[in-house]
Amino acid sequence: MPTCPQCGAELQADAKYCIMCGARVRSAESEQSSSSLTSAGVAVAIATATLCAAIVVGAFFLVQSML
Repeated sequence: MPTCPQCGAELQADAKYCIMCGARVRSAESEQSSSSLTSAGVAVAIATATLCAAIVVGAFFLVQSML
């Protein structure tokens, strides 16, 4: 059974907070999912920035060819 990192009290498996001291309890599973979301967010941001840069470069060459 997991224990509270703050006070050492026994916790239920799905506890979000310690019933003894009120400390927030984060399971390894929730920490892993939040880091996965962060990694996915970074990947989306990089892909979006790359796409925007490609559009800007394409627009630049289009305007250059019109002049």
